[in-house]
Amino acid sequence: MKKIAFILFGSLLFLSLSNNSKSILLEQIIASMSLEQKIGQFFVIKPEALDESYTNDQINSYSEYGKLSVNEKMREFYEKYPAGGFVLFNKNLKNKNQLKKLNGELHSLSDMTPLVFIDEEGGSVARIANNPDFEEIKFDEILKEMKNADDPENKAHEIGETIGSYLKEYGIDVDFAPVADVFTNKYNTVIGPRAYSTEPEKAGKFCVNMYKGLRVSGVDGCFKHFPGHGDTLSDSHAGQAFSYKTWNQMLKCEIIPFKMAINQDADFIMTGHISCPEVTGNDLPATVSYELITNKLRKELKYKNIIITDSMIMKAIVNNYTSGESAVAAFIAGADMILMPLDYKNAFDALKNAVLTGKITEYRFNESLRRIISYKLKRGLINGF
Repeated sequence: MKKIAFILFGSLLFLSLSNNSKSILLEQIIASMSLEQKIGQFFVIKPEALDESYTNDQINSYSEYGKLSVNEKMREFYEKYPAGGFVLFNKNLKNKNQLKKLNGELHSLSDMTPLVFIDEEGGSVARIANNPDFEEIKFDEILKEMKNADDPENKAHEIGETIGSYLKEYGIDVDFAPVADVFTNKYNTVIGPRAYSTEPEKAGKFCVNMYKGLRVSGVDGCFKHFPGHGDTLSDSHAGQAFSYKTWNQMLKCEIIPFKMAINQDADFIMTGHISCPEVTGNDLPATVSYELITNKLRKELKYKNIIITDSMIMKAIVNNYTSGESAVAAFIAGADMILMPLDYKNAFDALKNAVLTGKITEYRFNESLRRIISYKLKRGLINGF
């Protein structure tokens, strides 16, 4: 209760400040941070990445070698390689009390409180609801019924609020949901029924109302996977995935739910590893494409908040880049947060070196840093200020 009260007080205090006062406070916080603390804000990692005794294969296993708590050696590693957030999987979830304790320990690693993320879409991808050790509502059948309804908005809000309520109870800050993809290709296997509709406007309405439900509960959402994964044949987990639509075609379909998200001032949008050669003129996945992230999402669609990548351990990335190369490329393309690099130390060191050598400009560096710190201030997640 004390933690919740502090977050609420800090959030209200920050929101009550004038824009000038907010800017001054923001710059004071950034000036107080070491370079390593600043670099760390750009990464969201698994708790296992803090254990130097683990191999990358062990860290990135989805089912084994799960950390259920934070030990002293992990804290020592975090001092050298801090992170802006953590993402949890089934292997980190044993029971309610353990999960609350783990999230409290992760939050306490820094005064720049690390965010805790999870995939809890409500259907087939729901780390907590689909875990047999938890008793949360499973929405698979409800989602199927709702997708066929003419007016799903109220049910979508209810689902978001229910999911948000138990995530908030367990100390989770951001849900990697809603899925904003439009399921237009029946042969698509990676998204399929995870998408809410084959119709862009209907999918967008569902997404927005689920997002609102999450926010009512005090949990944030993240719209994914820009610029849209619903019309690809390939799965970016296994290799490169392509959309061969033009930008004008995407504006009439895939981009509609993301425009609706932007109109809601959504705090997070996730990029997919989707190549769009008819838009960019090359095969670069969206995650490392300046054209798609900066020119399209930032400049044309006018999205102002945090852009986070999809998992960087997917084959669409690791088959073509080292962890360091992909982290730097994604950041230069316009991403603010890098999710789950295969080798965290390599990615961290590469980004740090790119800053020190000027490959990443000070202006570009501070753009992302200000977005992340501003968000944490708004949520009351920075202690001592």
